[in-house]
This record gives sequence, structure tokens and C-alpha cells, in this order.
Amino acid sequence: MSIIITTLIFVVAIPSVAIDILLPALPEMATFFEADIPQLQFLLSSYTFIISTFAILYGPLIDRFGRKKMALVGLFKWILYLEIVLMSPRMIKNLS
Repeated sequence: MSIIITTLIFVVAIPSVAIDILLPALPEMATFFEADIPQLQFLLSSYTFIISTFAILYGPLIDRFGRKKMALVGLFKWILYLEIVLMSPRMIKNLS
């Protein structure tokens, strides 16, 4: 039972932690990606909008299919999108 509660707390806390990591890194990201601060602030606004939209959309899906299946689907999608971002040409150029 405690593993389930710990996992749920972790899953709920991830969006907040991601925003807390993103905010202090904005100036460094602007330098690294050669972007303006307003462009990166759009990133934060977009992230908040997407998180809130998916919270509304995933609610009925979680009720229908269960938390565990939807958490696994979300984790798989996150890994897939991370791979796509890491393989983008601009990211490859900046890392090398």
C-alpha cells in the first residue's frame, strides 16, 4: 500500500518539480539555444497549458482504463518524446 501511495505522490509531483527546475535555468537556456527570454517564457506558458489540458483529458481515460495503464502510457510517451527531442538536429549540433 505504501508503494502505491509513494508512486502516486511522485507522479503528481513531477510537473511541479519540472517547472521549478525550468525557471532558474531560463537564462542559461537562452544562451545555450541562442533564444530570447520571451521565447523561453512561451515554453513555460505552453508547458503549463499542456499539463492542465492533459489533466482534463486524461481524467475520463483514467476512470475507464485505470491509473496503472494510463501511467504506463504516459511514461512511454514521455520516453518517446524525449528521444525525439534528443535526436533533433539543433540539439545534436549544440551537444557536439
